[in-house]
Amino acid sequence: MRSFACICAGFLVFTGSAVADYRDDCKDFENPDKAIRACTVLLQLQPQNSVVYAHRGSAYITKHDYDSAVRDLDAAIRIDRRQPSIVYSLRGAAHMGRREYDLAIEDFNEAVRLDSKIAPSYSQRARAYEAKNEYDRAIADFTKAIELDPKNAQSFLDRGNVHFQKQDYNRAISDFSDAIKFNQNFFDAYFNRALTHHYSGRSAEGLVDIERALKMRPKDVDTIEWRALILEKLGRTQDAVAGFKAALAIDPSTAKSKEGLKRLGAAR
Repeated sequence: MRSFACICAGFLVFTGSAVADYRDDCKDFENPDKAIRACTVLLQLQPQNSVVYAHRGSAYITKHDYDSAVRDLDAAIRIDRRQPSIVYSLRGAAHMGRREYDLAIEDFNEAVRLDSKIAPSYSQRARAYEAKNEYDRAIADFTKAIELDPKNAQSFLDRGNVHFQKQDYNRAISDFSDAIKFNQNFFDAYFNRALTHHYSGRSAEGLVDIERALKMRPKDVDTIEWRALILEKLGRTQDAVAGFKAALAIDPSTAKSKEGLKRLGAAR
């Protein structure tokens, strides 16, 4: 059973086992609220503990409280600049959450300098470059991440997305296919490959992929609508109309389906 702090002469006094419990809770990354509470207590006892600041900063990132995360990670680095690579990656992620892409890149650069063999550092920096529309740099970093972790489906998906934005559809399809090879139930990869086939003039192949995606998420309005759009492109008007109506049955406010029915002369 957890040992409790007690109030003695107006001061908080903690037993050794209570402190140990707080240390464990501070690292409970699946429960960020509990982690934040525990780390806060520990910082009252050890206000110069950079590791605890880093743990709390990580918990704030999980809660999308990026301002608090940056403050804590700044504190961790200010107390001890000899932080491991992960701390700079965490602060970079917090800057990404605040759309401070240049600051994020600076932190990911430091993370890579400290340890050049960690694939996520490159992936995160790639996303920052992508956000700045620096697509070639993003592709280079995703490629490095894939070299370090060659079976990571997410990295192939991410690089494929950048190829898609460059309208390099063949390379995008190749990357989405590799993502599926390493994760055969990867909804996003099927969905994105479907759209890429469609945009590159191969709607029949896109239909195969969008239907696979729809089997995974049969109530997903966006997927239903894209299937309808592809069917419309293939000249299957009745099936397209049925698809737009199915989407509206789930979300009566969706404009894409209303426009589709109007375009096909089947508006309600």
